[in-house]
Amino acid sequence: MTVKYFGDIRPLTGGIKEEEWHQPEPEVRSLLKALGQRHPALANRLFEGDQLSSTLIVLVNGRSVDYLNGAETPLQPDDIVDVFPVEGGG
Repeated sequence: MTVKYFGDIRPLTGGIKEEEWHQPEPEVRSLLKALGQRHPALANRLFEGDQLSSTLIVLVNGRSVDYLNGAETPLQPDDIVDVFPVEGGG
């Protein structure tokens, strides 16, 4: 699986833009928890309590998990997961 990081998420991963994830993760929640362990600076940004953080947009194969099964969205080895910050405009 490929995980891509965008915007102010990248510095939290040590500047990594994209990484291959070879460990099987059954759903988005377990992937994000594992990524938080790999990148400790990212860990606090991923969840608000038991819910995905409202400061993030997570896409699986270009589709927002908000319109899929949220943190329980299942993952396959060939999926692409994008992690974006929510940007404010004005």
